[in-house]
Formats: sequence, structure tokens, C-alpha cells
Amino acid sequence: MIGYVALKILQIAFWLTNWFMYNVMGYSLACGSKKEKSLSATYEYSAHVMKVLYRAARNGDWDVWCWKVPSSNMLCVHVQYCHPKCVLEDNISLFGLSKDTAYFAVASSHVDFYSSKVNSFFACAQFWNMTHLISMPISSFHRIAGRTGEPKSDVVLLSSTGRCGSTLFTQLFEALPNFRTISEPLPLVNLLRMYNAGQTSDEENRKIVRSSILLLCKRVKEKNIECIIIKIGGSCPIFVEIIWKYCSFVRHVFLYRHPKNCILSYYSMFHADPIGYCKHAISSIPMVEKNYQEENKDVVSNGYIYELIAVQWAQTCSWVLEYRRKGITIKSFNYEELLKEPAQTVSSLFAYLGIKEELVPLALTAMKKDSQQNSYISKSILRRHRLNSFTSEQLYIVNKVLQNFGFPPLSQFSMSCLK
Repeated sequence: MIGYVALKILQIAFWLTNWFMYNVMGYSLACGSKKEKSLSATYEYSAHVMKVLYRAARNGDWDVWCWKVPSSNMLCVHVQYCHPKCVLEDNISLFGLSKDTAYFAVASSHVDFYSSKVNSFFACAQFWNMTHLISMPISSFHRIAGRTGEPKSDVVLLSSTGRCGSTLFTQLFEALPNFRTISEPLPLVNLLRMYNAGQTSDEENRKIVRSSILLLCKRVKEKNIECIIIKIGGSCPIFVEIIWKYCSFVRHVFLYRHPKNCILSYYSMFHADPIGYCKHAISSIPMVEKNYQEENKDVVSNGYIYELIAVQWAQTCSWVLEYRRKGITIKSFNYEELLKEPAQTVSSLFAYLGIKEELVPLALTAMKKDSQQNSYISKSILRRHRLNSFTSEQLYIVNKVLQNFGFPPLSQFSMSCLK
């Protein structure tokens, strides 16, 4: 919190100094000279490179997924305007999106944003470790994405209900040579919030999703990347159909967990950081199905966090079942089976994706550690807030949510309905 307050004070001081310099000297600390600024209107100079001087988050890592503008919790100064092709360098990666702007993070030579050793979540690794931030208009973002072409590497999209071992699943692949994992990148989360707010059209959603996937999977010059695994956040499977239609090179895997275990795990996370989780939940979970919200306001609108979690689980699983009915190929795996029979489950996963059977033991080494050890929801933190059962009121409402989405109550639930 102290760091966040310091950031806001620095931002005010920066704004006042910047206003004075621009009006008196014609130079902006944020945007450069008037001549430079005028050049940025052309595509060739539309990438704005800024040095990150300071950053902070009010509620820690949670905030990274809650900002409407990805750069809002940074203090940056102008460096230069350059050609958008600069973001194709290996150490630069797509960070986030707003309605009109795309943002890219620049890594120093000793930091690998893709490594779970830096942070279990890609967006958090970028935010806390980037040296520079690059912004460009959405029009330039689409144009440079089109220039990259489809990736030469295989691409796998991992969707999930959340709290189901998806981070561990991702790290099974990270243990393999020449594999790259991207755990919960920010762009689709940003698009989800814009979609929920009615700020984007279907055409804009299609273009943003395709451009985001292309730039997340851009070709790497210094490494031979054979496969890229993208794990998307809890409510982002809403975009799976778009990805299937317009990024046909992507293969799809869905990971789920028994609703009771999944929802209780979410409760533990909520109790560990109630302010951060509420901000995230309110802005991304209750949006899911407008008809459901309108017809069941007694369930969704009363603010009980466990109802929002149940809605997320049920809606995500409903999407997957609907996608299958439409002919989209999605291979499902469940967390309980992974824990019970890890070798058999990973072997089945690798067979589906065409990965060599002999790599299974290497992948399984990831199960020896806490997959979220470098994050705000590590086992050591959540262990203090673990819940094992529902109250009778919670059980009633969770069952009501499940039944409204066409699932049986917990006492009758069978995992076979999602296979």
C-alpha cells in the first residue's frame, strides 16, 4: 500500500512538471517534443517506447488483471518513437490492451517473462520486471500482427474452470525442452472486460483475438520453439469459438475439476485476499450470460462471492459443452485424475498432442513443486485459509446455480458429463 500511495504522489508531481515543461518549453516528459509527437501519427513511428521508472499495485498481483488501462500503475518517461516492427524482437512481448492502444513489455537480458521461476503468471512477470513499455494504436497492432504470419510452432490453448491445476498443467510443458508456456496473458482478460462493457463489436473481438494470438506466438529468432502453450484465465474460454474459427492452427485442451473442490478452492483464495479477488470477480465473472443474470437476479445479484464462483464454473463448462455440439474439438482432462494417475493422464495428453511418450517422466518432474510458489496464491498462503465444506446456505445456492445451468446438484454430480 505504501508503494501504491507513493506512486500516486509521484504521478501527480510528474503530471504537474510535465504540464509546465510542455507549455513553457514545448517538451513533454511523457510524449517528447511536439515534432516527435507529430511523427507518431504515421505508422512508421507509431510505436512509443517509454522507460518504466516506478510501478506499484494497491492489492498486489490481483490488480494486474483489474486495470482498465494496463499502464495506469506505472510511471514512465518518453524515450523515442519507432517502427512497430520493434516489438518483434525476442525480448519484447505483448502485455495488454485498452480500447484504442496495445502495450508491449520489454525484458532485460537476464529476465525471462515466460519462466515460472520469475512468476507463475506471465502478466505479473511482465508488470514487475519490464524495463520499458511500448504502446501503439490498435490499428498499428493489427498491422504488425498481420506481418508476423501464422506461427511455425505448434500452439495449444489450455482453457479451464480455474482452481483446477491449470498452472501445474502448464508447467508440465515448461519442463520440456523447446517448449514455451504463457500462463494467463493479459490481452484476452482486457478484451473480456471491454466485451462485458459492450465496448467492442463482434468484428473487433475477432480481429483483437487473432492479432493477440499471432503476437503472443510470434516467431523467435534465437530459440527453436517447437510448441507454445497458452493458458487463458477463468472466464476467457468465451473466446474459444473465435480462436477456433480464425486461428485454426491452435489445438484446444480443457482442464476441469469437480465443482465442489473447485469452488472451495476459490473460497480459500478469496479469504486469502478478499479485496483483490472481489475486484477481479465483479469485473469478470458475473458478466457471463446476460439472460441468466436477468432471469436469476436472486442468485447472481446478491453479492455472495461463492455464487459468483459457482456461476464461473458452470458457465465455463457450459461453453465447452456447447462448443463440442458445434463441432469444435476440445480434449478434456480433470484434475482429480491427474493427481490419482499422473503418468497415465499425461501420457494421454501427450498422445492427443503428438508429443513423444518418452518425455512423460520429464514433464512429471513439475509435480514435485508448488506450481504457484512465486505468486500471491501459493500453497503456503492458501493453506491458512483452506475450507473443506459448505454451509447449508452455501450448498443451497451453489446447487441452484448448477441446476440453472443444466447440471445436477453436487450430491448427484458425475464427472463423466464433461468428458
